[in-house]
Amino acid sequence: MKVRDRNEWQKLVAKASKKKYEHAIMNYTERWTSRVVAQLNKGKPLEEAVETTIDEPDLKPSNIQLAQAIAILINHWEHGEALKGWFNKRWAIVRAKRET
Repeated sequence: MKVRDRNEWQKLVAKASKKKYEHAIMNYTERWTSRVVAQLNKGKPLEEAVETTIDEPDLKPSNIQLAQAIAILINHWEHGEALKGWFNKRWAIVRAKRET
């Protein structure tokens, strides 16, 4: 995963490693992002990559965990701005899907 500022990312990871819940969020964030990136590398657009990986059974987080991961990625990931655009347009649809 490419981040905008490697030093800031390393500080965030180090801080999260000290708390169990935050560490779990970072772990999920990195695992999910690696799956999104794999889809991007296959030529899929970000929106499709996000939507096809977001509910993979072994990753399925709570809505709060997912929102926290997305917030982290929006602020640090090289595709953060595009993810923010997807989030703003599609979150209501995704949330409704996850609740059924």
